[in-house]
Amino acid sequence: MPLLKLAKGEDWAMALIVTIRERAEKRGIENANQLGVALGVAPNVSARLWSGEFEKLGMNTFEKLCEVLSCQPNALFRYESQIRKAATKR
Repeated sequence: MPLLKLAKGEDWAMALIVTIRERAEKRGIENANQLGVALGVAPNVSARLWSGEFEKLGMNTFEKLCEVLSCQPNALFRYESQIRKAATKR
C-alpha cells in the first residue's frame, strides 16, 4: 500500500480495493476460470482480475465486467484512505 508523508510522525495510506471477486461470487461465478470464460479473456487476465492484482484495466474489459456482473463501475472498486502514526526510530 503506498504511503505519503503528511506531517511529522504521520503517513497517509491510500488504497483502491478491488471487489471484482466478491461481486462475481454474488453472481454465481466461483473462480477465475469461470470469470474468464464469461468475459472472453485469457486465463492470465482473469486470474489477475480475480485476485485484484492488476495495474491497468482496459475500457473494453471494464465494460464487459459491468455487463457480466450486472453492476455499475463503482461496484467493482472501493476506496479507503487512512492516516496512521508512523513508527518512530530510536
